[in-house]
Amino acid sequence: MCEISGKGAVMGRIVVFVGSMRKGGNTDLLAQAFLEGARKNNTVEVVSVADYQVHPCIGCNSCFTRKGNGCFQKDDMIEIYEKLKIADTVVIASPVYFYGISAELKAMIDRLHTPLRKEFPIKKLALLLVGAATLPELFDAIKLQYQLVLQFFHLEDAGMVLVRGVKEIGDIKKTKALEEAYHLGVSINGKPTVAVKPAKDTNTGLELLHHIEELHTTELGIERIKRNLSLDTDDVVGWCKDKINSVHAKITRKGKNWYVNVENIVITINAHSYTIITAHLCK
Repeated sequence: MCEISGKGAVMGRIVVFVGSMRKGGNTDLLAQAFLEGARKNNTVEVVSVADYQVHPCIGCNSCFTRKGNGCFQKDDMIEIYEKLKIADTVVIASPVYFYGISAELKAMIDRLHTPLRKEFPIKKLALLLVGAATLPELFDAIKLQYQLVLQFFHLEDAGMVLVRGVKEIGDIKKTKALEEAYHLGVSINGKPTVAVKPAKDTNTGLELLHHIEELHTTELGIERIKRNLSLDTDDVVGWCKDKINSVHAKITRKGKNWYVNVENIVITINAHSYTIITAHLCK
């Protein structure tokens, strides 16, 4: 899946999500400047909300139990999933509306709530934002979400370009933002991307993920897990489900139990009844 340049260097694969419906607008220009720099060391694909029809996630979680983990909504997200399966870096470029990213882009991001994301070899994330206002706190809400995503998925922060005070088309050309975006693109050096081949259910944790809504535990199990991990929540089952759904969870089966290793924690689940037996810190 990797591409080799004429000098023999391995090129990375970048997917840039452009969240503006306005072609040639300030967000589009900022993304294009990034692309110009990034293409020196990487193969880059653009996913623009203006070119793809993606419906919002309805939170049904049926993708976790459906064979193949596909969404019941047959739209352009199917094509986007395929692009992400060979990407090592994702870049989010968006205008700022009411202190958030665009609705169309948010719909795409929400559709990444799927077990398919376990097949994405993404290691880095970058952020490009454009806003008309000049408020110091203009980007704070988006930056907080960005940092939480970096932490949860253990991604490297590849960098940010945040541009205030650009309202009319072309205003961004009067700033240094295009140059900054170009240099950010150049700074992302290609690394080998290994395509992940789907394994059979019997050899991976897909079987457990297919039955994740059946997970439960006992009162004794709740007390044991809260004590072992010093948890301050009564929804122990929900907490365990979130950990199991993490893209960094390593799921193995030994004998009658599933073992989930994630964030220095081991969760033990009975493979027949789907009872969460215990969870404890790795020793």
